[in-house]
Amino acid sequence: MLVTHQLQYLKDATSVLCLKEGSCIGQGAYSELSMQGLDVQSLVSVPESDTDSVIETDDIEIVERKQHSSSIQATAVKPGETLKKQNPEKEDRYTGTVTWKVYLDYWKAGAGLPLTLLMMIPFLGAQAAVMCSDWWLAQWADIEDRRVSLSSNSSSGTSDLTETRKQNISIYSALVVSTFLLGFADAGLFLSFAISASQKLHNRMFERLLGAKIYFFDTNPVGRVLNRFSKDIGQIDELLPDTFFDYTRILLSAFSILLLNVATMPYLLAAAIPIVVLFLFIRHYYLKSSREIKRLEAMSKS
Repeated sequence: MLVTHQLQYLKDATSVLCLKEGSCIGQGAYSELSMQGLDVQSLVSVPESDTDSVIETDDIEIVERKQHSSSIQATAVKPGETLKKQNPEKEDRYTGTVTWKVYLDYWKAGAGLPLTLLMMIPFLGAQAAVMCSDWWLAQWADIEDRRVSLSSNSSSGTSDLTETRKQNISIYSALVVSTFLLGFADAGLFLSFAISASQKLHNRMFERLLGAKIYFFDTNPVGRVLNRFSKDIGQIDELLPDTFFDYTRILLSAFSILLLNVATMPYLLAAAIPIVVLFLFIRHYYLKSSREIKRLEAMSKS
């Protein structure tokens, strides 16, 4: 069966059936229809320089069926007599904030509850190691200041000072090494999480696309579908993991620094509260405008 809108092939058809408002107005070969007075020539007139020019499917539709007798039967429907072309639906644009369900679905695609808890251990451990190393270095500096002021010229005091320094260096080195190891561990776990989330989201979307009905492709432009598999998936693969990882590390670092300073000097909390409130206000203002701009950009490229 051959379905085409190239009307120049009507001349080669064995039988042509012309319909109008559901009734047959002519049937026969191309020459017979011309002798009957049907204006078939105007339907098939194509410029010689462009024999493959495309005629819109709104104007005419041809369905050719090859029967068991090897004869070809074509059906031509003139303008206004075919089904109207389905207009593409307007793409919906979400407004407002991104709900927590979106983040939860992303985490579910990348990891379940066990892997999420496993990822939190190196994240929190690395930040705790950083805080402990800074705290230990401060304590070591205070100890050295006190020993300098109380030191004597005795050989036993020098020997004790040397042993204490070796112990402090060993503890500080262990904290630094643990920071590096836990940092590599949380980066590796997060990388596996991001790859798993990207693969599952892509496969889930591709399965839905393959199972979609023809109506979906009639009402959604090709660019809209390609945009989901190119730009959106590209952002999930490249932009989102780096942003998510940096956000988590910076959030833990800021919280730990604030906690350490407040624990050392509690009166700093009075200055920290208005700074945090101002930061949250600026963050809300920026996200509100940036989010809508990104949505408009995604729609314009569809």
